[in-house]
Amino acid sequence: MLNKVTLVLSIFSVLLVTELSAQNVYFTGVGRALVTNDRLSDNTTDSSKLKGSGGYTLFDLGINAKATDVLRAGVILRVRNEFGGFFSDGASFEFRQLQMEGLIAKKVKYEIGDIYLKHTQYTLWNSEPIYNKYESNLFSLRRDIVNYENFFIGNAWRMQGVNLKTQLNFKNGIQSLGIRAYGGRTLRNNSTTIPDRYFYGGRLDLTQSKYFRIAGNLAGISDIAGTVPNAQVDYKNMVYTTDFDFTLDNSDNFKFVLGGEVGASHFELKRAIDTAYNEFNDFFYDLGIKGTYKPWNLTLGGSYRDVGYNFNSPMAQSRRLAAPADVIPSNFPLMNDGLTTRPIGIFETYSQERRLYNQAISTTLMSYYVQYNMVEPYGKATPNRKGYTFIAEVETPNKVFNANVEANFLSESVSEGDSVTFEKRKFTLIQGGFVFNLNKVLNFEKLIAINGGLRTESSKRGGTNTIDLSSSLIDVGLDIEVFKDLHVLGGAKIFNVQGNEVQATRDQLNQITAFNSQQFSQSQTILAAGLRYDYGQGCYFSMHYHDVSFNDKQTDRNTYKMNQLFFVFGLKF
Repeated sequence: MLNKVTLVLSIFSVLLVTELSAQNVYFTGVGRALVTNDRLSDNTTDSSKLKGSGGYTLFDLGINAKATDVLRAGVILRVRNEFGGFFSDGASFEFRQLQMEGLIAKKVKYEIGDIYLKHTQYTLWNSEPIYNKYESNLFSLRRDIVNYENFFIGNAWRMQGVNLKTQLNFKNGIQSLGIRAYGGRTLRNNSTTIPDRYFYGGRLDLTQSKYFRIAGNLAGISDIAGTVPNAQVDYKNMVYTTDFDFTLDNSDNFKFVLGGEVGASHFELKRAIDTAYNEFNDFFYDLGIKGTYKPWNLTLGGSYRDVGYNFNSPMAQSRRLAAPADVIPSNFPLMNDGLTTRPIGIFETYSQERRLYNQAISTTLMSYYVQYNMVEPYGKATPNRKGYTFIAEVETPNKVFNANVEANFLSESVSEGDSVTFEKRKFTLIQGGFVFNLNKVLNFEKLIAINGGLRTESSKRGGTNTIDLSSSLIDVGLDIEVFKDLHVLGGAKIFNVQGNEVQATRDQLNQITAFNSQQFSQSQTILAAGLRYDYGQGCYFSMHYHDVSFNDKQTDRNTYKMNQLFFVFGLKF
């Protein structure tokens, strides 16, 4: 290991000296020192009360060499040392990112290597699994760390491949035409039975004027024939969509936007085991209108969508949160004297950096935590959903207050899990929140911010196999700047879920083979308080205390309490 590290460092030292002499090198960096002290208690004996501590120190060094506008190469090198390691014991060295980018003929921008991609919510999109828009800054600080460690930037997927894009500007007729194409490999062959699998896609985005825009999208995944001698499968999936918006903005008071997206998917799979040719085609549409009253900065809108039962879009339907069977809690994975696996709670979704999140595209719909995502487990592209969405949002001109709410009233297109009466589930999803900057009302220079959020979900069905499940997640946050750059932070999360649901088991064809009934009667409460001090220039120190309560009335052995003291020093340049 040390020889490999020495070799790599030697190579980069030579390259570094060479490029420095040309004065074409610049550096970026992210550093972090993090320590936690934890305590867990369950419903058994005192011997099950566990204590633990953990943490690490890491530094990511970005080395960027720019020859000309034609080429820039960048690499991020990571050194990480686990808490408790001495004299390099427990230290690791890795390449975190490698990318080349530049311009072709001063028109076409290219990226090769590790790239971040997103299109629309129905073609290429990385959906948030847990609503967190209005959570406390105390929780979002930790979530930012988790997102960084898992390569999540907004709603983009990080992939390995090539990305090309350009824009053509015109003087008459149309304003511009954006062109984008990308591709790469999602699955490597095993030399015998599993072929290479590639993703690819593109977008043509035509802007006629500030009043009208229309775009065409293509997103596909295909196995490459001939890459192995005895392929078990031959897979292909294509998604074609068009999105558009028409804007009416000719007054000082009102603005209206009519927009949406429509498209279809084509799925093919040949399997050697049954020599069958399986093919599914389906469609979706999502159309809506919204209007803004400019003097109040108030926006109201509504839309209707219908996503087909067999609509397949793997790069939009892959889940960020891993399948439950693949998840292991980092802290105290076992409890009750080692007899029970500790269940994943809301706390882990913003604090667990490893073995919780998925970074790969799945060609079948992944299993999921029903209690956290019963209505849109695969984002807006969730198949077998139709219904209405309404939105309202407002922001005062001086940014004293901003708020928004979204209400979804959906149902199934095809009944799932009721083969007798064929009743369809009805879903309700309402989410929203606010931020209130009290200091602006008090004419106080330092920040005093109060925020709150709410997400409620329900799934109901009558008929032979009744379903009745509902959940709620409440967020409350407080941020007070007591001295310059010193913030007192407070936050709470309260989650409740009650009732029953079923989750489908799917085969390689993405078809349902069975249903698993699940019963819930859970409540979770997280209370947290802490401090944050910003040094400026990207440096900060923060300490938090989190009190976690997980109560499961359905399975008493899943009930536990956990406390964590958390310290972090971070820097970025």
